[in-house]
Amino acid sequence: MDQIFQQLKSLHLNSYKIKLLTFFAISFFLLGCKKKDLRENMDVPYISIKRITPTEVQEFTESVLLEIAYEDGNGDLGFHDPDVLSLSVQDSRLDSADMYHIPPLAPSGEEIYIKGTCNVYLNTTFLIGIGSSEKLRYTVKIRDREGNWSNTVTSEEITVVQ
Repeated sequence: MDQIFQQLKSLHLNSYKIKLLTFFAISFFLLGCKKKDLRENMDVPYISIKRITPTEVQEFTESVLLEIAYEDGNGDLGFHDPDVLSLSVQDSRLDSADMYHIPPLAPSGEEIYIKGTCNVYLNTTFLIGIGSSEKLRYTVKIRDREGNWSNTVTSEEITVVQ
């Protein structure tokens, strides 16, 4: 009887070890898959808003800093021609977006993965209505030299005061 009990105990421990090893193998595999690795091969830009400050601004006198993080698999963000506007920033209170020029963010002729941040200073924040304050959000996207638009991101809420 002791022999059967020892075999069952040994079998149970081996089963436990196999389950534990399988769990760790799957965990290491999943941890090895990073978003960055997936985006390195993508030709469409990806952006996110890292920071927007201040969250309350006095109209016409204070600027809003919009810090945008970007990634692009082939590095074709930005244009040499300053008349080409490729960054779209839309105030939620308005019907159309303001467009901005972005210079090239990678060396010319190179197809390389790029990742970084760019700062946009929004100087023309103002009240539209007759109240003493208004709330708004900015919606942002960027276009690469192939004409691909990035994902669209929306900022936290900003309050504009007189």
